[in-house]
Amino acid sequence: MSSHSIDSARLLGRIRTLGDIAREADGRLSRLAASNAEKLGRDQFVAWIADAGLEVAVDRIGNIFGIWRAAASPTQSR
Repeated sequence: MSSHSIDSARLLGRIRTLGDIAREADGRLSRLAASNAEKLGRDQFVAWIADAGLEVAVDRIGNIFGIWRAAASPTQSR
């Protein structure tokens, strides 16, 4: 059984932060692919992944992944 849990307040805050990137004065959100606004959102997401201690990976079409690698045990490092 895993002891991991989700901090719902932090998750909601991050969703709101992403939603504020490129939000227009009238409240509309426009973040087109390959735009500067999209880059800002992607950069923020990558920063959160790195801050969490995860390895950042981006595939050929631009999907971003946070990869958790378990620490090697002393027997695995031989």
